[in-house]
Amino acid sequence: MEDIIVTENGVRKLLSNLKPHKAAGPDQIKPRILKECATEIAPILTSLFNKSISSGTVPKEWSEANVTPVFKKGEKYKASNYRPVSLTCIACKILEHIVVSNMLDHFDKHNVLVDNQHGFRARRSCETQLVTFIDDIAKSVQQGQVDVPLWILVRRLTLCTTETSYIRWTIMASDQPQRDG
Repeated sequence: MEDIIVTENGVRKLLSNLKPHKAAGPDQIKPRILKECATEIAPILTSLFNKSISSGTVPKEWSEANVTPVFKKGEKYKASNYRPVSLTCIACKILEHIVVSNMLDHFDKHNVLVDNQHGFRARRSCETQLVTFIDDIAKSVQQGQVDVPLWILVRRLTLCTTETSYIRWTIMASDQPQRDG
């Protein structure tokens, strides 16, 4: 993989796109300040990011996080109804974004990831994976290669998703008359 070179313009753009009302990390630097001072801060962060990448080290403060429980659903007195959220330093999040983007570009450029890999990839998601899976099954069934009982497919779908529209679509699609040709 080629060396990652962080540019001032790239850092300035990322700083300018920060959502100003998000929470600050353990360093207490609010995204609003970083966004408003993007032009002045970009050269400093660019230098810091390049030094961090070239040395393979991260400032100690960037490995700290404030962990906060966030309520999901259900009864509020049950700990199982909360999920932990880690608030980390915004500068660290920006550097992580730069590194991950470069790695994924490298993986795409050199066909490291298989086409079936949908997680953590641009223009792909759990939903695209599910649609691809259903399409593959439908093609196999139409070609007589697989005979999947509908109840097994519906059961598997309910384990994968709570989105009932996918399940209804699968049931309706399987009820369509088969055409030769």
